[in-house]
Amino acid sequence: MVLVRGDGDRQAALATSPPSAQRFSIDMNPAITPANTPSTLGTVEQCARIEDDTILNFDEDLVDTIDLDIVAIGIPPANAMTGYTYTLNYDPTRFRVIYQAAKLGHVQPSSAGASTVDPLPDTDGSFHVSFFDTGPPGSEESGSGVLDSLGIDTGPGVQSSTLAPVVLSSAAHVDTNGNAWAPDALGNATIAYDTFCPTLADAKMVSQAILFPAVIAGGIDATMTLNRTVHNNGPTNPDVIYVNATFTLPAGCAVNGQSGTPMVSDSLALVQVSIATSHQRAVAVNCTAPSSNQITVQGCAQRMGFDPNLGNNCETDIVTFLMDSDGDGWTDRDEAGTPLCGDSRNEDVSDDSIVDDGCPGGPTAEGAFSEAQFSIGTDPNDPCGTDGNPADLVGTGSSANRVDITDLTNFLAPVRRYGTSPEDLAFGSRWDLAPGRGLFTTWINISDLMRMIVVKPPLYGGTIRWFGGPACA
Repeated sequence: MVLVRGDGDRQAALATSPPSAQRFSIDMNPAITPANTPSTLGTVEQCARIEDDTILNFDEDLVDTIDLDIVAIGIPPANAMTGYTYTLNYDPTRFRVIYQAAKLGHVQPSSAGASTVDPLPDTDGSFHVSFFDTGPPGSEESGSGVLDSLGIDTGPGVQSSTLAPVVLSSAAHVDTNGNAWAPDALGNATIAYDTFCPTLADAKMVSQAILFPAVIAGGIDATMTLNRTVHNNGPTNPDVIYVNATFTLPAGCAVNGQSGTPMVSDSLALVQVSIATSHQRAVAVNCTAPSSNQITVQGCAQRMGFDPNLGNNCETDIVTFLMDSDGDGWTDRDEAGTPLCGDSRNEDVSDDSIVDDGCPGGPTAEGAFSEAQFSIGTDPNDPCGTDGNPADLVGTGSSANRVDITDLTNFLAPVRRYGTSPEDLAFGSRWDLAPGRGLFTTWINISDLMRMIVVKPPLYGGTIRWFGGPACA
């Protein structure tokens, strides 16, 4: 495939990584340790210093030629690259492009690539490159690397010192189906012409708060809202802050239709020094039968160019949720191990209570719990002993035949029953004094403790609570 200039250029699709690359950028110092290679990147530097070559200067640290790389970050394997295009825009009164060498497109041994470029040296301020690979399947590229190495030097004439922008435009990569995808973001750069590069600002991810429902329905989009606060720590103003979120998903879940580890990206306009900026992004989460009920979200904020402090750029949060796969109002957690009436879902009211013995006229009970287990037990009117009073959980020592603090703490130790449901190993219906979960997410909850402390059962005419009541005579 050949990409050509002019009105016939293929229009790049809107970028949503994947299928687009995360970013195309200009690296103004590709040799800095670790140095770039065609298929690996070190740091991406935003600025380089250049000297007017018409002025005699004995400072050996100053140069009149800059070697820079045009780099691609995060080309997705699902939309691997067979070609690319971009335009480098610069100030033609000060600079010119003197050489170009394609790199990433030649990594695979089977590659047969060639570039279409403007004639060199380029002096009109707009240098266009298109690359195409006619190699067989397997020659395509993905991941991150150097698209092209370019050389820039100073043009004729003495000019005043300045910070001159170098800007990418019309950038896209072409996949194996011939589709062109604009990257999610473009990283530009600066040439310090007869002056010094500015001190770079430090972008910081201050906080990340995630809103997501506690229970989601199977196969239906649920909205996850990311609220991030980004800060410019200074000492100077950055050009753009790049904000992204990477999701690590369990099998059976997708974000915006993408499974695995998808990423969403946004760019914030100029964020002034010492200013915190809030940013909100919503994504659609869809799960069918997830392998686990948690999603890891890494949110990062970073300058488009080099960020001097990468240690404060990211925050990672784990989002937990429950599933209601069959949409009946009961979570999969509650329905785990319950009678299924011989099929794959609980579709009637008696099954939804979880403690029913199968279906009328159907097979024998298939679940781990039966109605009898929850209905046949101790006598709430009998105060005597652990086989009589349901609240007398500890029947030894000073707690024998009475309901006291020892019976309350028995919810927590030696085995923690509190906060469990029928599918948990620590669950026991003996501690489920108010059967079922009620308004809570687990079966053994505060309502069971309150029944011991507050409720006055028919015992002693309904005038005395279990907790603190008289011992069995």
